[in-house]
Amino acid sequence: MSASEGTLHDPTRLARAREGTAWVGMLLFMGSWAMLFACLFFAYGVVRVRASAWPPPDMPSLPIALPALATLVLALSSG
Repeated sequence: MSASEGTLHDPTRLARAREGTAWVGMLLFMGSWAMLFACLFFAYGVVRVRASAWPPPDMPSLPIALPALATLVLALSSG
């Protein structure tokens, strides 16, 4: 048994390596979601600034009943 074989089966070192890998993976995941939402907000801002009137006059009114029902169902399901 060589020295390198002993370190491959060391449970403490393996656990630390997995924890480090998980931390880097979560950091990349959170960073990618943060960039996605930053780009979405930036795109919304560009559209809003370039519009002469907000909301545009030819836009239909937003539905209220279905989103209100969905919000109520979510609120009740959490209780």
